[in-house]
Amino acid sequence: MRADICVYGATPSGIAAAIAAAREGCSILLIEPTNWIGGTVSGGIARTDVDEGVSKAAVVGFPDEFYGAIARDGYYQSQNNFWTHSYNGEPSVNLAFFKRFLAQHHIHPIVNAKLQSVEINDRTIVAATFDTIGPVQAGVFIDASYEGDLLAQAGCSYFIGREANAVYGESHNGVGDLNKTASQFPDGVSPYVVAGDPASGLLPFVSASTLPSGGSQDRQVEAFCYRLVLTNDKSNKLPIQDPIDYDPLKYELLGRAIAAGLKANAMTDLFMLTNLQNPSKFDVNSQGPMSLDYVSPECTEYVSASWSRREQILQNIKNYTLGLFRWIQVDARVAPSLKASVASYGLCADEFGTQAGFSPQLYVRESRRLIGDFVMNENHMTLANGFTDEVALGYYTVDTHPVQNVIANGQVKNEGPNTFNPPVGYKIPYRVLLPKMTECTNLLVTFCMSASHVAFSSMRVEPVLMALGQAAGIAASLVVSQGFAVQEVPLIKLKEKQDIYRTVTGRAIVLDVSGTYPNGAVSQTPPSTWEYRSSAFGYIGQGYLSDGNQGKGKTLTFALNIPEPGSYRVCIKYPAGSSIDAQRSDNVPVTISHTAGASHLTLDQKSTGQGGDWDDLGVYPFDKGFPSPNRIVLSTTGTESFVVVSAVKLVKA
Repeated sequence: MRADICVYGATPSGIAAAIAAAREGCSILLIEPTNWIGGTVSGGIARTDVDEGVSKAAVVGFPDEFYGAIARDGYYQSQNNFWTHSYNGEPSVNLAFFKRFLAQHHIHPIVNAKLQSVEINDRTIVAATFDTIGPVQAGVFIDASYEGDLLAQAGCSYFIGREANAVYGESHNGVGDLNKTASQFPDGVSPYVVAGDPASGLLPFVSASTLPSGGSQDRQVEAFCYRLVLTNDKSNKLPIQDPIDYDPLKYELLGRAIAAGLKANAMTDLFMLTNLQNPSKFDVNSQGPMSLDYVSPECTEYVSASWSRREQILQNIKNYTLGLFRWIQVDARVAPSLKASVASYGLCADEFGTQAGFSPQLYVRESRRLIGDFVMNENHMTLANGFTDEVALGYYTVDTHPVQNVIANGQVKNEGPNTFNPPVGYKIPYRVLLPKMTECTNLLVTFCMSASHVAFSSMRVEPVLMALGQAAGIAASLVVSQGFAVQEVPLIKLKEKQDIYRTVTGRAIVLDVSGTYPNGAVSQTPPSTWEYRSSAFGYIGQGYLSDGNQGKGKTLTFALNIPEPGSYRVCIKYPAGSSIDAQRSDNVPVTISHTAGASHLTLDQKSTGQGGDWDDLGVYPFDKGFPSPNRIVLSTTGTESFVVVSAVKLVKA
């Protein structure tokens, strides 16, 4: 078999890559090692990790298009309304739209085809051989899998686990201190089979290893789990089946934690539930010291294991998950209120097809990570990183889960949870997709990108990965058409085609306050009374203007160069506040003068999710001119807080 581009892994980033390349006219082979496409987005994680307060503008490119289609055609609502619900749809709906996008681009995924070997010649992948379809030749290969088998067999450098802080000059990497959050075990939980008796041996999921010093290297990954979708609708509820091999000892840590005072009176004490668009369905995640997270060395083993061994580990994690629900119902230490609360939920009959409602996709929180010539790290997670090859924007909290349960002063404590908040909207460069030039020149990597453990822990959310996949697909198409290495892709062409800011000339007329998009003139009245800033996410160019919440009554006028008369949609871009409703006005006067007269609007800059995005002000007729005699004017008269603006855009209606 042969194609222009071979994508290994029908994950969200793999699907995005395949579609992006197909749109550029390339032939595509999309190959998935399992029988499921869509990865976690269609296979278990319904909570999309774009929480309220995160600017809608942080989700760029293909995921913006994908969730917009779901909002419009799946839930029959505006995209902004879906956004305010954090894009938390149902996996079955997500799967249907993945299939629709693939069908529209004539892409037919090949499933159950596992990589066996890779042939390399002079830093170029010549062919990859799969167990069910044999050898595949392609001009470019994209590893979009959760395991990174293709990059590993291609001989690319990678790392598994947590680097020492010293490697990249970070402060949140490496082995951590014992967890001090609410997800820690309470004091008094013995690690031994017979409480207090070391001779009886350790309980399941307790490590005998001594905790290394803080910040040191560790070759273990954080806990994996099956994210579940449960319902309390009796008409859609399936029973949670017993596991193949139930062992109550696996849950003894939880029993002892409850006996030691862990709050466990209701479902939400042990599990994190998130409402979906269907109000009777819930995304279920791990919560507390022992829940859905499988805190076991088998998670690390899974990353580089054979597929036969991976299947055993998958079954072990499924058994653990099912057994947890059985244990809750039968253990005498569990409060009747918790038993009743958990029993009111069940798996969804309308999710996951033949899987009897159980999630088909393991949540692999981290895996192999490529070591390219550039490695994204904690120090790059800033709005001032200066990258000019950005293809995605990061926004998610660094939120790691337990790595191990250890013994501390004769008690069980967990280690690994780590949280800190990088700024919303930091730039993620194309270079994270690239192996070292000396190792491979026709491979791009999405999920297992070139990033440290800390940076990856923020960048690993699927909307970011889909944007990276889109960039990989476009870059691969440029390599196929022009014959250079993936490291030599012309960035201007890549960025124009992806257009994550939606500003490309020919599609839009953009005028910004910094002069980066000089399609007209911007004037202040009185002159030089607006403050130039660059501290908040949501601007294009080099910065934005703020009235400083002072000297009310001043104006800002945009006079755009319009090459031909006609009807244009007017959009305005301004940075989001530091939090919802913070330091912004909800009554900004806007006057749009146009061919038919003048329209007076009031702009709400507190609107949830809109800050940083292009706010739609409607369609108006404009005259031709350089600049046009028509104007767009923002005023601060009567505003109660800060007024900010970055740019105005006209799009031919």
